[in-house]
Amino acid sequence: MKSPPILVAREYVVTEDKKLFKVVDGSVTEIGKVPKIPTKLFLETKPPKERSGAPSTTIYMSDRLGSVYRISPEAPDASEALFGSISMITDLCAAQHYIVTVDKDSKVRITHKNPPYLIEKFVLAHARPLAALCVLFNRYVLAGGYDAYLSIYDMVTEKVSLYILKTGEVVPFDLTSVPEVEDASSILNIGGGVCRAKKILATADTLVVITEDAPIVIRIEKTQEGVVLEEVKETRVGAIKMQDGAVVDDFFVLISQQGDLYEFSLSRFAHITHVENYTPKEGLLILKKC
Repeated sequence: MKSPPILVAREYVVTEDKKLFKVVDGSVTEIGKVPKIPTKLFLETKPPKERSGAPSTTIYMSDRLGSVYRISPEAPDASEALFGSISMITDLCAAQHYIVTVDKDSKVRITHKNPPYLIEKFVLAHARPLAALCVLFNRYVLAGGYDAYLSIYDMVTEKVSLYILKTGEVVPFDLTSVPEVEDASSILNIGGGVCRAKKILATADTLVVITEDAPIVIRIEKTQEGVVLEEVKETRVGAIKMQDGAVVDDFFVLISQQGDLYEFSLSRFAHITHVENYTPKEGLLILKKC
């Protein structure tokens, strides 16, 4: 790679000159170019249609202007522009028939994959910019950022509840009583405040919320009534300030602000290695440039 990498999504890497690479068993292969410099990548993998076939992967990408693209790794140069947004998208994912995005103007947007111009829902439960997103069980949309809570939107019942990050309490969303928002003057713009949820990672039974401080670990339980979130107080990972992370199979790989790489699940915590000369890059700076 002649140009520095800016985004990594599993085995795919995008560099500053918009080139897309695939890394397999330590071998790096350039497979094409993406249409714009991306802000986020999301990989959707579907099982093969036939027993002898291979899984198919689709890349969803957003750029700084709020546009979303669909890219096939087999033909990345033939990307498909899906839709635009009036605000910069800070995270995105795909779930069943939908593409879910969050933006710096506090909106959660749920858009149909086909046709992509059809908006299913705007979830307006936040007062401050959003930075992170995940979808549980292809049903529950969790979003967070500069607010003191995560919003939980049920795509089936269309109900919204809030997970209060400080207390671990789950409460119904009430527009007249938003946590830490007394009036309009208490809502800080993007240049102020603290990001409470820089990234939201999820396995089948665990959430990890990467914050400016130590990460918050939450146990997930799916019931007939909905999803239950319970904070796990005593974890070794909860004592370390993490900079970033990813989900690999059924565990998390997390990197600290000092460059230490860890493997974590509710049943395992291990130090993998230390990355020499590691310089944390604050991904949220891209929000402040808008």
